[in-house]
Amino acid sequence: MKFKTLLILPLLVATLQAASVEDLTFTLNGDGTEYSVTDCDESASGSLDIPSTYNGLDVTSIGGWAFQHCSSLTSITIPDGLTSIDAGTFNDCSSLTSITIPDSVTSIGDYAFYDCSNLNNVTIPDGVTSIGKNAFQSCSGLTSITIPNSVTSIGNAAFFNCTILSSITIPNRETSMGDYVFGNCSNLNSVTIGDSVTSIGIQPSNSNKGIAIF
Repeated sequence: MKFKTLLILPLLVATLQAASVEDLTFTLNGDGTEYSVTDCDESASGSLDIPSTYNGLDVTSIGGWAFQHCSSLTSITIPDGLTSIDAGTFNDCSSLTSITIPDSVTSIGDYAFYDCSNLNNVTIPDGVTSIGKNAFQSCSGLTSITIPNSVTSIGNAAFFNCTILSSITIPNRETSMGDYVFGNCSNLNSVTIGDSVTSIGIQPSNSNKGIAIF
């Protein structure tokens, strides 16, 4: 009986361990002066703090699809100084409940948080100017979100199938919204749109029960 316990206990300890920098792959950018996070071990679990430096150089970006299918990560902190979240970065991180995005980030790429079905806590910082297409599609745990004044474009289907999203505020500085941004957001009952919006794409009737334009 003791022999069996000794075999099982290390497995339990390993399961409880948080993700670490050893789970990440870093790649030097073209001029060799900074790093990008380009991959993460799909078995990484728990919380993860992405470091601001690696081998003495700044970490300034997260590459496309770097965390795809890391379905056991529950929270991620992105360091100050990182400027972009590329396409599909956190695609299918289905256990992710919260993420901290610093003010230094200026763009959120296409499919960046696609199918993060348990994501319920996300703040888009004031530095972000664009939200790509399908960026938060099928984030079915999101209940509300505020778009900062810095954002000037929201891509097609950015919040498609966010089925419990109940309210969203789009600022006066917003200039364009793509098609089906709120498609299949069946619980959405309050959308506030600033009067500086210059174009709104096709939006299905079941996406918004009430829209306020000021």
